[in-house]
Amino acid sequence: MDRARTCGLVALATLIWAGCGGSDEGGEGGNQAGRAGSSAAGTSAAGSSGSSVGGAGGSGPGGSGAGGSGAGGSGEPEGPPLLERPADIAYDCEVTRPMALLGLNPWVGGSLHLNASSAYVTRLQGTMPASSIGMKPTWSSLGFDGALGSARELPVEAQTYLGQLTSAQQGEQLTMLWSQTSSGNDSQLVLASVEAAGEVTVPQAPLTSGAGQKNFPVMTAAGEGYAVAWTRQSAGGSGGSTIQLVQVGADGKPIGDVETVLESTGNLQTQELVPHAGGLVLLYSQVDFASNMQGNYYVWLDTSGARQGEPVKLGDGFGATSSLSRGEELLVAWTEQTGNYDEKMTRTVHVGKIGAAGKRVGPSHALQAPVDDQENVDPHWVDMGEDVGLFWSQGSVIYICAGCFPDNQLKFVVLGGDNLTPKSEVLSLPSPNPFGLRSPQAVRVDEEILAIASVTHHVDAEGASATIRCTP
Repeated sequence: MDRARTCGLVALATLIWAGCGGSDEGGEGGNQAGRAGSSAAGTSAAGSSGSSVGGAGGSGPGGSGAGGSGAGGSGEPEGPPLLERPADIAYDCEVTRPMALLGLNPWVGGSLHLNASSAYVTRLQGTMPASSIGMKPTWSSLGFDGALGSARELPVEAQTYLGQLTSAQQGEQLTMLWSQTSSGNDSQLVLASVEAAGEVTVPQAPLTSGAGQKNFPVMTAAGEGYAVAWTRQSAGGSGGSTIQLVQVGADGKPIGDVETVLESTGNLQTQELVPHAGGLVLLYSQVDFASNMQGNYYVWLDTSGARQGEPVKLGDGFGATSSLSRGEELLVAWTEQTGNYDEKMTRTVHVGKIGAAGKRVGPSHALQAPVDDQENVDPHWVDMGEDVGLFWSQGSVIYICAGCFPDNQLKFVVLGGDNLTPKSEVLSLPSPNPFGLRSPQAVRVDEEILAIASVTHHVDAEGASATIRCTP
């Protein structure tokens, strides 16, 4: 994420995914990756720990008033929360290796990938605490036993600020994309491709140019190359923001012109870009500063990146989303929020489905009932074959922030692939130290699930991993 900034009220800080608040909303992707776990924290309902969630938004075209629940779905949760419904236990899940530090401190978490049943983790890694100056794009293998392989890294200019790394996979090739600032207020996106277990195949080079800040990059494999989207904001934010997209070849070079997908007088934040129904689904967050409205939205694009129809609102929350292809449907998880910073606040995970041509399918479902002063954020799906696994981060809401730390732990449950019925007990994965876990990523091989997360230290973070076994 962005470099550390002065922290004040979380009500303000949540709109700046920087030192004061944020989750890997991102996904930073698996969604996008930001300064994973760079939450600001301070006074929470539970004491001096908690966590905040970053957000962004806008009120222009495609803004908070656009879209709605979409055709084919009411947009309203149906029935009691999923975790309160009668379970059909079909999996015996257990934590076989608790969350343990990976020795990656500080890091900006990237993505976790599988290649021939071996896992690889990409990240920004450095040696200067509380700073992204000196960090380098880095990748290595990661065993299901937590063993971290030898790190390979890409060189960067001295005194260059890096942030928000994300990555995508094409066969044995991993392509990494990150935001880079050398001087001034403008930032560019830089792309490079490497072999998962080998050498650099496409040397790093700027993907964007020109004035403005390019943030929150997201990407997905498309054809023989990639589709890449990001948020562009003018220096200082006075000119609003846009979400832009470009196709990239296997050689790392843009194909065609940059498309402007959305424009806003405020801020927008890209969350995910995923292939679906012969096109692409772009998920993003926004907040309308004037009316204090916020929401998670998505828009359907054709393969060239041209928008097809108006944005559709998922819900009133903001921050990280997670999606998983299920045949002709796309399963999506996001966070909803109730209350505000002057009242009791809750954040809960909701799930829903997107069908053909970007249409909503059926109602949305709450995963858990709201609990005052509690947040459930950063959802992440795991494909379990016929069923699906879901990670999320649970902790205390932070109301006042002046240098604080989250207390979040990870949760995991298996849900039925057809009706989302709970099919396992809920597992808890506490942090290995007093700081909270955010931004989970996970991969599965047979009965083993390898998860990584960020252990957050106010504006800094370090990596951790755990292993779960789920036996049908």
